[in-house]
Amino acid sequence: MAYRGYARFCRKEPHRTFRWWTKSPIFFVLLLTVVGCSAPTSLPPEPTHEPPTPSPIPATPTITLDVSATPGPLTAATPAVVVESSQTLPTTTVNPPAISLPMEQLRIYQPGPGSQVVSPFRVAGWGGPSYKDRVRMRLYGEDGRVLAEGTTWLHVLEGVAQAGRFYGEVPFEIHGVAEAGRLEISMYSYRDGQLSHLSTVDLTLLSVGNPQVYYATDGPEKLTIFSLREESIIEGGRVNVQGAGWVNTDLPLTVEILDRHGDILGSAQVYLDAPAIGQLGTFQVEVPYETKLSQWARVAVSEHSADIPGLIHLTSVEVWLKP
Repeated sequence: MAYRGYARFCRKEPHRTFRWWTKSPIFFVLLLTVVGCSAPTSLPPEPTHEPPTPSPIPATPTITLDVSATPGPLTAATPAVVVESSQTLPTTTVNPPAISLPMEQLRIYQPGPGSQVVSPFRVAGWGGPSYKDRVRMRLYGEDGRVLAEGTTWLHVLEGVAQAGRFYGEVPFEIHGVAEAGRLEISMYSYRDGQLSHLSTVDLTLLSVGNPQVYYATDGPEKLTIFSLREESIIEGGRVNVQGAGWVNTDLPLTVEILDRHGDILGSAQVYLDAPAIGQLGTFQVEVPYETKLSQWARVAVSEHSADIPGLIHLTSVEVWLKP
């Protein structure tokens, strides 16, 4: 029954139903929805055939270091930084010859170089061997005059040692307040008592005031003879003398051959081959000599002073000299 009624309602008055829907607000909402969904969409643009423009490569970021920042403390966790040394082209370096000098045979410990002394002043040193263990001390003024001289002795054990310490005291008198001076210490040959070694030290002599004494230490021989040894045999009328050392002036070295009386049998002069005054250098010279008989002689190399007259240093070796 309900089914037929529904059928009659739909069949007999369809125009009424349509009019009711068209007047309903729901109808307009549905209509707008359908129109919006069925609206034509815009077509996609046609593809272009132009080559793509390359994108710019982003610039490498620049790292700015803050040099004013204080670095943290180094710890075991701090990474190591390896710094490679720059590569340099190989160059030829000319090194000075390696020269080994023996220890100074006659050393002056007190007063040392540059000391300012008043009268009397104490002398201390080490040396030997020397004739009868005798050591000669002499003090020169700036004009070469002898202000004082005397003798002291080596403190050695007889039969055990030939070298030892020596001590002395030197009085002097000068007329001015101060002047340059030079203390000379010398030793002598066991065989003939002739001069065998000499060392000096430059001082400032004061007549008044407070002394200022420096102390020296052990050092190498100032002048050394390498080509000859003690008691070498020399013959043929010529002797080749080679050695090394340093000098205080630009004057040449004097090489002499002396007999047992101190007479000169031959001599020559040679300049020290050194980079500069006061630097280590070498020397070599051939010295002619004359002798009618075989005898003991001494080959001595000495350095002369340019200001205070006299010697600065002397070293020697004893040789057996033949015609």
